[in-house]
Amino acid sequence: MAVAKPTVAAVRVVISTTLDDDAVQSLIDDAAALIDGQCACISTLPPETQEAIVKWVAAHLISTVKNAGGGTITSDRLGDAARTYATAGFGKQLASSAYGQNALLLDSTGCLARLGKARATIERV
Repeated sequence: MAVAKPTVAAVRVVISTTLDDDAVQSLIDDAAALIDGQCACISTLPPETQEAIVKWVAAHLISTVKNAGGGTITSDRLGDAARTYATAGFGKQLASSAYGQNALLLDSTGCLARLGKARATIERV
């Protein structure tokens, strides 16, 4: 069963970006594919929760796109107009952005928190 997806407008509510609607939709689709492929347990959550998780994961992905805007503003300047955004810390997965952290909070299954981590195996000798 495919995870519920938010609209482009819903994602734009949580992150300001210079990406066009097609690019945002593509990242929503990527977020949903990631969740469908790696976190099937999220499909057991209510559709509204699934949609919210995909929204925050899509916002996290947008925050990792260079020159897309988004991300938390870390510095601002008025003279000669400059603005600096925080970028995702690779290797920290979703915990590297406020958007990803919101997705982690919404996931009561804990599936997203386990993304990218080695699974324990037991072998009998």
